[in-house]
Amino acid sequence: MNLLADFIVKRKTYILIVFLLLFVVSIFMMPDRKLSYNIFDILPDDIESLIGLKILSEKIAKGPEFTILCEKDDLNEVENLVRKLETLPYIISISWLGTSQDLTYPEEIWRDSESWYKDGVFKVSITLKSSDSYKTQIEQLRGLLPEWAELTGSEVISYDMEDYFKNSTLIYFSLGILLVTVFLFLTFPSFLVPILIVFSMMIGVIINLAITAVSGRSIYFLMDTIVAILQVAVTLDYALFLYHRYEEERLTKERDAAMASAIISSFKPISLSSLTTMAGFFALTFGKLTIYSILGWILLRGVFISLIVIIFFFSSLLLLSDKFIAARKHRVIPLGVGSLGRFMGRFSHIFSIIFLIFLAIFYYSYTRVEPIFDVNAFLPEDIPSIATLNKINSIFGQTESIIIVAEEDTTGFSDALSTIKNMDGVNTVIHYSTILDPAIPEELIPADVFDRFRNNGYTFALVDINYKLNEENGKVLRDSIEKTIKEKVYGKAYITGESVLLADISDIAYQDQSKTTRISLLLILIIIAIGFTSLSVPLVLVLVIQLAIWANIGYYFLFNIPMPFFIPSILGAIQLGATIDYAVLLTSRYQEERRMGMSRIDASDRSVYWSSYSIITSAGTMILMNLPAAILSNIELVRITMGSLARGGFLSVMMVLFLLPALLVLLDKVFKYSSYKWSGDDKNE
Repeated sequence: MNLLADFIVKRKTYILIVFLLLFVVSIFMMPDRKLSYNIFDILPDDIESLIGLKILSEKIAKGPEFTILCEKDDLNEVENLVRKLETLPYIISISWLGTSQDLTYPEEIWRDSESWYKDGVFKVSITLKSSDSYKTQIEQLRGLLPEWAELTGSEVISYDMEDYFKNSTLIYFSLGILLVTVFLFLTFPSFLVPILIVFSMMIGVIINLAITAVSGRSIYFLMDTIVAILQVAVTLDYALFLYHRYEEERLTKERDAAMASAIISSFKPISLSSLTTMAGFFALTFGKLTIYSILGWILLRGVFISLIVIIFFFSSLLLLSDKFIAARKHRVIPLGVGSLGRFMGRFSHIFSIIFLIFLAIFYYSYTRVEPIFDVNAFLPEDIPSIATLNKINSIFGQTESIIIVAEEDTTGFSDALSTIKNMDGVNTVIHYSTILDPAIPEELIPADVFDRFRNNGYTFALVDINYKLNEENGKVLRDSIEKTIKEKVYGKAYITGESVLLADISDIAYQDQSKTTRISLLLILIIIAIGFTSLSVPLVLVLVIQLAIWANIGYYFLFNIPMPFFIPSILGAIQLGATIDYAVLLTSRYQEERRMGMSRIDASDRSVYWSSYSIITSAGTMILMNLPAAILSNIELVRITMGSLARGGFLSVMMVLFLLPALLVLLDKVFKYSSYKWSGDDKNE
């Protein structure tokens, strides 16, 4: 470590130049990162529903389905529109009222018309050929449609979201940086240091995002915002640790020696602090959904990059700016909490009872929250494709469907479809074997009827159902369909489709939540147990932060607010990993005072007094970085996610400052007998 510190202070100018060059290069590379706006892209590639979708797209060349809402009660006008659509080369098939009804009959005797015509509104469904991108097709279709016709579909929503979200991450990140800079100005006596800290944090984030761009992998758009904001929020402490130690060493040593000593002295606390944060992020990498696994790896990389930037770049920047740092000082807003620790210590029994009451309330609320898996419910209603989808669902009802894909020569496929057609909850099964009269010779049937359902040796069938697949009836129906396919089809067959993919997200998300939460808890418990050489201390510290997490999730139940499905896993790993440091810092100071022979109440008072500044500064950074996106974003999915992280920082700091001191005083003897060298003599008790 001495060699590293000497290298940094001697090569500070070269280090500064290297990082500034990296920063400039990263700025140019960062815009090339690929963002996805389709929620199904978070699924792992190896699940059968995605394999089936890949066959559907690459082998059968069947692309997505778009829906056109025609708010024109004029059959001739709609029929003319359908004829225009039929001339487009990228449309495979069109389904509308005319494909299921004889339009020469009077409207009064149309059968099953409510699927395609209701309340003076027509619905037209089109299936596109498979393509790498549907941007051109969407733009052409919108140019073709009259003013009374509107387009929607998952790919259309993704297209609209890309335009809607453009540059949003940069805006939220910039505003967060501005708020944090102002916050540091108000709490730091130096004018220059907050700028140096924030600039160093920005370099770490930009480099991390540039690496994501170089990797070429597409990430879900929400990850981009989370990474940019959280990397600053959870690593700014490292810069504070180094700076404060440098200031302390600077009182007795010259500049280079002070920095070398500061790097050596602060490396351990910075490393330990980063370990708990990285443990939470590492737990996310065990999730199957990429919104967890990829996010976890990018955040892990971000913490490591920020650690390198602080140790090398920030220290070099401080050295080269040393004479300017002390030039001007100003008054600051005190962040102390007075004698809160003494008050908490004296009434530890009362506050411990309050802790237990909160524990029961928040845990109950946490267990009662029902997550929402359809993220379209959290997207802006003023986006054209979302507004159209909502209109269709309100008029025609929300429909569910399953697509069954198999090799064309697979034995028993038609027999399986006949069985599925008669299942409870199945509306229709659409395949050439179900819509053609078996008595008609195959050679008399037009080839395009078969070609609609087959290509390159594969075939597919569309199953319209009346249940939602992520609800109990839907799960039973899906199990029945899968069982029938397994028993009757001699070959590989897959079930896929948007409804199936959404149900798979639901199933995997529940597994991921349990797995990532357990792993993050276990890793952080081990790290704290080693740090304190204690069996009981890690349990109490983790429980305090876990209470804040339960309160954060229970908030959605208490205020009856819909919660996206990924929030529990994100908070269970990120909030725990990012804010457990608050509890560790306060407890470390309490243990230090107890080892020096101070009484429990005095130790509580001193620990809260001396650690409150760092804890509030860290929590304030986390809250302020997330606040712009939580308040300003028009995308509810972003607003809810970043709001949860900001609220998590606030709740954690409240639990640590207002409940943890009481538990430390009350459980002091438990800690003493279950820890190695917890405290000194108890003669002052």
